[in-house]
Amino acid sequence: MKNLLLILSSFFMSTQLFGQKDIVNDNSDTFSICINKKKVGEYIIKPGGAETDLIIKKAAAKTIKKIELQVKGSLSLAPRYKRTIEMGDTKTVIINETKDMPGHFNILTGGMIKELTAGKKILLHLVLEPANDMMMFPSKRILLGNLIMK
Repeated sequence: MKNLLLILSSFFMSTQLFGQKDIVNDNSDTFSICINKKKVGEYIIKPGGAETDLIIKKAAAKTIKKIELQVKGSLSLAPRYKRTIEMGDTKTVIINETKDMPGHFNILTGGMIKELTAGKKILLHLVLEPANDMMMFPSKRILLGNLIMK
């Protein structure tokens, strides 16, 4: 009886540990937002284009000089794709990936930063295009979410 109780309790404890591990999986695609080299949020890229609000607190960034996006996971390591970020809904700004750092984007456009500090939503898309024009891979456009400052 003691052996059965010991086995059952260890089984339930192990399922609790593995259940917590699935919340942030190391293999999942994530991206983080840094303002002035200070990390203000990390989000999971949801498959299927589920729209999420990426909220930045105004107290976290009083003066914005530079916004950085870092994509981690399989999306940042695919060498056959060239990655860009599309920002905006009506007025679109395309931001290229930093050359030496795969999956890293620097946002220095003053217009988008002014819109963000004014409280407007900025739509973010990750665009994956073939690195070589002769390749026959399909292009992908992945919705990251709405960037909002509150």
